[in-house]
Amino acid sequence: MLRFFFNRKSKFVRLLELIGVSGFIAVFVSGAYFSGTGFFKWMFVVLLFEYIFVRFCSVWKWYKKFPKTTNETGIGLQFRKALVPTAYIMVIANAGALLNASGGVLLFFVIVMALVIHVNIILIYLHLMDRDTRAPNCFSQRP
Repeated sequence: MLRFFFNRKSKFVRLLELIGVSGFIAVFVSGAYFSGTGFFKWMFVVLLFEYIFVRFCSVWKWYKKFPKTTNETGIGLQFRKALVPTAYIMVIANAGALLNASGGVLLFFVIVMALVIHVNIILIYLHLMDRDTRAPNCFSQRP
């Protein structure tokens, strides 16, 4: 059951991400964004850009020197796993925005997303500083 709710390849998690992206669109279309306070608008835009950053990290090809690698190895795998909490955060935050939650509620979700992004930034920094010429996961692959 946990695999259904928290696996990065689960259809439920993918559906949640789709609902979260639809929630961003729904907040704009419903007018909730435009009727909110200035702080609410800023927090909503920051949350949107945080999602875009996490999604960008998960689709970027991090190992261009190794054509056989995919985004399911190395840090690409970690970025794909980061989409799971991001999907849940987006659904809950956008539901709150549609129900006219305050900017403080969105600030909470921005801070939680900042924790996910913080890990992503550390991984990107370590990846850029790594001078090892071996393929990712070279020690953990089966012969």
